[in-house]
Amino acid sequence: MNALKNIIRVKAQHIEPTIKKYQGKGNAQLFALLKKAGYNYTPYIFNDGRILLALPYNTCAFLYPNEKVVIEFLRLNAQ
Repeated sequence: MNALKNIIRVKAQHIEPTIKKYQGKGNAQLFALLKKAGYNYTPYIFNDGRILLALPYNTCAFLYPNEKVVIEFLRLNAQ
């Protein structure tokens, strides 16, 4: 649960530069999992293992330290 404190909100103007800098790649499996959970995020996995979840039109995003923390977030919000 303490890992959830490490989630960082990313402002709109920083999303695209961050994706480029850390070579963010889309992930269909994580996208499907998020959709199934009712979230409309586009996930990007960075080369260092962090995950960026971007809202539609890149209005805002959230940076997670790893996939484990994303799954924990989904699990907690499903309860």
